[in-house]
Amino acid sequence: MSLLDEALRLASFGWAVFPCWTVVGGVCACGTVNCSSAGKHPCSALVRHGLSEATTDTEMIRSWWTKLPDCNISLLCGAQSGLVVIDVDVSHGGNFSIEQFSLPETVTVQTGEGYHLYFRYPDPEKYNIRSRVNALGVGVDVRANGGC
Repeated sequence: MSLLDEALRLASFGWAVFPCWTVVGGVCACGTVNCSSAGKHPCSALVRHGLSEATTDTEMIRSWWTKLPDCNISLLCGAQSGLVVIDVDVSHGGNFSIEQFSLPETVTVQTGEGYHLYFRYPDPEKYNIRSRVNALGVGVDVRANGGC
């Protein structure tokens, strides 16, 4: 499956997506020497305003990935997409921090140094869940409003 096809599939779930730079030969395609967020930040050649341009619009998604087909896919988290992601970074001890919680089974995606757990965003009228680093312990971040 191509990255375009995957971006369209994710958008079909109501999850807003946007393109991020990719990594080529261990270096971020953004061109910044020693980029600290290689492959994890918005592709400014396509989305000048970053995650605020995330969309489920199929024509926009097709346009982005037709122009730069190797872009990584990023999901907008939070109430808009109905998504909360727990980001467990095993290399920073996240596997030990997350063990203190009894979490329900959910969609889990392996990442470079850990995994993401996907949950439905609860009632946005009652909750405003913000993205935070180490929110659930060392190496366990929450991606929600204001994050991807």
